[in-house]
Amino acid sequence: MIRGPLPPGMDPNLLANDVIPQGRVAQLEEQMDVLHGQVAELAERLDFAERLLAQKRERSLPGA
Repeated sequence: MIRGPLPPGMDPNLLANDVIPQGRVAQLEEQMDVLHGQVAELAERLDFAERLLAQKRERSLPGA
């Protein structure tokens, strides 16, 4: 799938069919899906770790 505007006179089928073979496009899309899932999981883990650190800091403050 081509995203964004193409230069004037550029045929989107040229990119999709001739420059990048369709099998390769499908493989790259699958890899992107996997990477997207991994990044989302890492973001959740980072949020969790940040919450734990914030709780620890709050407990260690005087008067807490």
